[in-house]
Amino acid sequence: MSTEILRPSANGSTIENTPSGEASNYACVDEASPDGDTTYVFSLAQTGGGGKKDTYTLTDSAIGTGTINSVTVFALCCHTPNATGSIKLVVRVNGVDYDNGSWIDVPTSVYTDYSYAWTVSPDTSAPWTWSEINALEAGLIAASATGTRRLRCTQVFIVVDYTEAAGSSQPSRSAHQFRLRRN
Repeated sequence: MSTEILRPSANGSTIENTPSGEASNYACVDEASPDGDTTYVFSLAQTGGGGKKDTYTLTDSAIGTGTINSVTVFALCCHTPNATGSIKLVVRVNGVDYDNGSWIDVPTSVYTDYSYAWTVSPDTSAPWTWSEINALEAGLIAASATGTRRLRCTQVFIVVDYTEAAGSSQPSRSAHQFRLRRN
């Protein structure tokens, strides 16, 4: 199996969080090497209120062939000290948003990776297609435990796990080769 990382390339259909360090939300979370509190999006919305959602358009796949095994959304998030928060990870397929279902607790003020994998397209319940990947938006819903604390996200990307088409000569890379050292 091989993987490909796709990063945000523009703001998507829904932008509700507040940017910090850049004018556009996607520019706060698009870097290959996370920059922590230099650029991030944040939410003061409370979990009970549904949180604040951002979806981002992504770079197109350079692969385009083979069988897609899964699409995993990654978000590097933390919470301001002495607080807690939660996120849901989101994909937007064919104009409809799908989240991972349950809130994922973000209990720490240290940036930590959170992820969720979809093994089939949530829109069709069938295997992902490359056209869905190239039209995909991904992001998160962020919520704080209280309205005075910030849940922060400094990096969002997806990993497409796929099996190469027969006769393909593309280099094989495992997901861990793309992970970056966290400071």
